[in-house]
Amino acid sequence: MRWTRIVRTDVPPAVVAGLARQREVLGRALADGAVQSGWKVGFGAPTAMAKLGLGAPVIGFLLASGERPSGVPVGIGTFTRPVVEAEIAVWIGSDVPADTPVEAIGGFVSAVGPAIEIADVDHAPEDVERILAGNIFHHSYILGTPDSTCTLADAATLTAVIEHAGDRLAVQHPAALTGSLPDVLAQVARLAPLVSRGLRAGDVVLTGSIIVPRPVSAGDTFRCALGGLPPITVQFTP
Repeated sequence: MRWTRIVRTDVPPAVVAGLARQREVLGRALADGAVQSGWKVGFGAPTAMAKLGLGAPVIGFLLASGERPSGVPVGIGTFTRPVVEAEIAVWIGSDVPADTPVEAIGGFVSAVGPAIEIADVDHAPEDVERILAGNIFHHSYILGTPDSTCTLADAATLTAVIEHAGDRLAVQHPAALTGSLPDVLAQVARLAPLVSRGLRAGDVVLTGSIIVPRPVSAGDTFRCALGGLPPITVQFTP
């Protein structure tokens, strides 16, 4: 599939180059019959952005084939360095123009809920272009129950409870590592046209990890609960 080339002068050259390579990867996947289901946000934590010289988060794409049901094991035997992240997922109710102001972005949101992302960090995360070309290490994801009554402002105040490897983490400010959720979604809307058809109705956006990504091993179970919504889990196998 082909898209009209978009040029933005307000995006760092390394990000533009990386998203152009990501665009080629997605185009090949779609040509082979894959279906894009949304977007993922990466490297939005202040320390991560500083390390890579970024002023805002970057994006990758999600495919419908990458979604896994909660509770179903995920094999990581071929991974180089498997990690897991707890995230806030945002469902988009209508197409979002690329220039949508931050203060208006909430009007395009239809629901919010918990998510888990599984990644394979197969090289040192030092080169922005290479990271983007590899779709930010993405492997698969799990979505929780979408809550249509929850706003972006509500989501930022929910407590997330994470259980993994004997640890129990209560995250009381889930946007502390991701940054403001309206800012995150506005950034997705700006960058998405550089990769494909933009941020569209029906898309789900994984807005970035609300915890420091955790390395996992075969036999681990990871559980994430957000507010009063049903928890989601994943068990890792060889």
